[in-house]
Amino acid sequence: MRFKNMRLTAVLLLVLLLSPAIPALAQDSQWGLGTNLSYSLPVLGLRSWFTQGPELGVMLLYNYTSRTELEVEYHHVRFNGGSLEERTFMWAPTGTTDRSPYGSPNAQSRMRINSYLVNGIFYLDQRQSGSGWAPYFSFGSGFYHYRTRETGLIFPGQTGDALDSTLVLEPDGDSRAALGISLGLGVGLFVSERATIDFRGRYNVMLGQLRPMKAWGLEEVFPFQILDFGIRIKMYL
Repeated sequence: MRFKNMRLTAVLLLVLLLSPAIPALAQDSQWGLGTNLSYSLPVLGLRSWFTQGPELGVMLLYNYTSRTELEVEYHHVRFNGGSLEERTFMWAPTGTTDRSPYGSPNAQSRMRINSYLVNGIFYLDQRQSGSGWAPYFSFGSGFYHYRTRETGLIFPGQTGDALDSTLVLEPDGDSRAALGISLGLGVGLFVSERATIDFRGRYNVMLGQLRPMKAWGLEEVFPFQILDFGIRIKMYL
């Protein structure tokens, strides 16, 4: 309940912050709904943990003028098969220094991100209903709720004459909400008076953190940085 209230408060605050930069509601403004299908690529530090994953989302739209639009967006990203599943740790029997690499054959590593954003879309040219196209840039902000999960890792700090592969760490992970921003570039293709196909690339930065797992060579990550590329289909009421 506490997280839900925080999400609602954040969206309301973001709308208020954006409102001074947007003209008053016009007679010809249009409400709409949209869907988002994208491909997410972690970059920099997060890239060492996860490589890519699908992104699905929905949007509530409002056209303020022929060159500005507001999106209230939710999207979900799934990263499976993290690099931790293939990484090894070094271990040696008690009383020796003959260290060898060992993997965890049952290891699983995944990450989920649920994002709640308000985006401003600013076209570089006036949109022509039902025909043509126009480039734009976007700016967004909001909360990214992320959850990580690591299971099946063999305990690397054990002692003995032989490694016990049944001695595994307890499942671990993080679940937090992080403030973030996004910057994007795209092109809108106006296929009819009530439909637009939108191609967009976006750079997301969020104040999330992953703790280091040094036995497996994974360093702490802060902040998270993710690129996404995809298509949005928008229908206006």
